[in-house]
Amino acid sequence: MDYIFTDPPYGGHIAYLDLSILWNHWLGFSVPLSARQNEIIVGGELRLTEDHYITRLRESVRTCLSMLKRDRWLSVVFQHWNVRYFEAILEEATEAGADLRAAVTQIGDTIWSMHKKKNKEKVLAGEMILSFYKGGAGAPACRQQPYQLTIDQLVAETLAEVSPDGRPFAGELLFNRIILKAWRSSALQSLDVSREDLAEALTRKGWRYNAARHQWFQNSEPASASFQFSL
Repeated sequence: MDYIFTDPPYGGHIAYLDLSILWNHWLGFSVPLSARQNEIIVGGELRLTEDHYITRLRESVRTCLSMLKRDRWLSVVFQHWNVRYFEAILEEATEAGADLRAAVTQIGDTIWSMHKKKNKEKVLAGEMILSFYKGGAGAPACRQQPYQLTIDQLVAETLAEVSPDGRPFAGELLFNRIILKAWRSSALQSLDVSREDLAEALTRKGWRYNAARHQWFQNSEPASASFQFSL
């Protein structure tokens, strides 16, 4: 294959196979137990574990790269607060001989689904497109001692890149940049960040979330009384 673009399930947010039961029966398709056992998801009807999800996610990345020709590209669309999932994608791609060459955050005037409108604090937005270039034969990822970075350190360093002049920014953009910075600093293994942790770190640095514009503003800018992330 010359190019692969894939958008795997994001943990346990949407049970795709369970939601397709009606359509499968309507179209006369059967869903064997093996399909449910191999589903890349956390939860579902079989209550699959997070370890199962990470293993299957790694396998899917490895399979994509094995089908890809040399000197070709793989793009993975992904977003989740659990950084272990990002680690699985990035590490497996590296071991398969692919280099991360681009990472683009989808932000702007997106058309949210009704699911996102009703659950904007829980449903993902601002997905990141990770583009890998397959050039080599691959090598085991470095298993060096994880480098420790606090969330305040990461926020401070990443803010200098995302908003050097104090302009408003999307929280998804900041979070995605933090993931990449932690990965390149060998600190992703030790990173544990929640929506609340990141919001509190930004608040300590004088930023407030504007719910109407879905952006973070400095205290001198008009902002809402509460803050949240739409991730």
